[in-house]
Amino acid sequence: MGKKSREKRERRERADTNRATESLSKHRWEFSGRSKQQAESDVRFQRDVAAVEAVLCKYVRFDVALALSVSDLWPPNVASPVKHLFAWAVLLGIQGDESNAQPIQTYEDFTRFLTELYAVWPEFPMLED
Repeated sequence: MGKKSREKRERRERADTNRATESLSKHRWEFSGRSKQQAESDVRFQRDVAAVEAVLCKYVRFDVALALSVSDLWPPNVASPVKHLFAWAVLLGIQGDESNAQPIQTYEDFTRFLTELYAVWPEFPMLED
């Protein structure tokens, strides 16, 4: 390889390194700006988890599981599988039954439970219709 070819290649490599460094620093700056947004998003998500958990803890776990299954099978809820999976994940994370948990025995109990649950469910617009 000639001297000029080697110098040209080295100049190109230095330019590529400089561009990569500039790009990395630019992305690092953008990423550091996102951390505040991510922290806010995390706080909102934890608030949603706590709200759903509060509703689920008011009822007997077996009854909640059965009601979630029935709600998931209802045809208008076909477009919201992520919300049901979210509720299942929260339900499975709950440790034990509350001693004063209410059973879901009647249709009125069932509708009250679902009304409360639907009111606190977070929206997942990118994942659902």
